[in-house]
Amino acid sequence: MHLLLPTMAFALLRPPDPAPPQLVERPDPDAPLPILSGGVVPECAWPTAVALYTEQSGRCTGVYVGGRVVLTAAHCIPTDYVVHNQACTTDAECPDVSSLAGAVTLECNPTEFECRDPDPLITNRIAHAQFGSQYGNRTSLDGDLPRKSIEIAYCRQVANIPAGGMGSDPDDFGYCLLKEEPNLQAVPISTPCENAAELALGTELVAVGFGQSADPDPPDSGGTKRWATATLPDDTWAIETTVFLGGALDWTTEGGVPSGLGSGDSGGPLFAHMSDGTGRVIGIAQTGLAWGIPFHHISWLLADPNISNEDILPCHDAAGAFAGGDSCGVTPSSPDTPSGQWDRGAHACHTDAELQMTNLCPPAIGSGSAEPLFRAPLLPPSPDSSAPGPAAGCRAGEPPPLPLVSFPLLGLLLARRRRVP
Repeated sequence: MHLLLPTMAFALLRPPDPAPPQLVERPDPDAPLPILSGGVVPECAWPTAVALYTEQSGRCTGVYVGGRVVLTAAHCIPTDYVVHNQACTTDAECPDVSSLAGAVTLECNPTEFECRDPDPLITNRIAHAQFGSQYGNRTSLDGDLPRKSIEIAYCRQVANIPAGGMGSDPDDFGYCLLKEEPNLQAVPISTPCENAAELALGTELVAVGFGQSADPDPPDSGGTKRWATATLPDDTWAIETTVFLGGALDWTTEGGVPSGLGSGDSGGPLFAHMSDGTGRVIGIAQTGLAWGIPFHHISWLLADPNISNEDILPCHDAAGAFAGGDSCGVTPSSPDTPSGQWDRGAHACHTDAELQMTNLCPPAIGSGSAEPLFRAPLLPPSPDSSAPGPAAGCRAGEPPPLPLVSFPLLGLLLARRRRVP
């Protein structure tokens, strides 16, 4: 299958200029579009990736991360809030929406039979999150395709990012709040400590989206869930805190066919496999070159009274520290493997292949642990030494650390460790 890069949302995946992506203008809609390929996702594989559609922003992708929360990109979210069929004559007759997690001031427009706020950072203009495998053009639900649609209460964006000019903007981030929980096993977002410990050279990444296809039949075959995979060529992502830049990534799909992102994949998830076998959502697609880091906006997300810490951080506190305890959840061990069917109601796409989340972060200095945060390069132990077993949160098979060194710059070596099989 083929994916088209967007007329308004994406830059080329591998540009000639290796410099970091800058804000770009909307391309000529009549110009030829580059073609990349992507693998079609089977029913109930990567079930938390959802399709979103609005008249303003076109087709986008989002990802369910727990509770009633679907993350996406800000440029996928419309910039107005409208209540139709209001027989209002004054602003005072408009509905009170002050309970929403954002400043919305509705003004009466009697000639249009509506109350509208033209420029808030919260909207009710995305009607549904479309869980499933395939959707037709625009908002159509025609045909007998496997799917599950849930109404959206409202969507919020950090900032108003025009769809025609985007790049690597940390504020190109938003979410939609569902009216009900989808009863799916979520893959949680990663914390900064997990990124530092896990995003090393060779880490496997998977991007999922509902982007447009170049197949001639049907002429607009966007809305099919597709995937592409890449591995990190170095460990520089371990120290990023706001946006991941992916110009050096080589995306492929089945059989090593070159792949990439396309129109409609904006807002989609970037998954990473962790060393304990679990997965994390580490990024939200802004362009084909940049992914916003969800945890950068954790305080903003938790400011919504309809989102709890347990919803989106089942095993960590709001500072990113591992909390564990009874509320610490499990995550599907193989979300890429089909399990179940979408027509099973409350048990749609449920899998029994689950893993308990563990502490992937090294202990902090002063915790009394055997492994300090800043350490010298690891050396193989001598054959006659009797090294103790790994402390909690350490990877099995890793040699014991050398004593703490005095200059903090060596702390970066932690983020540059290679993954231990």
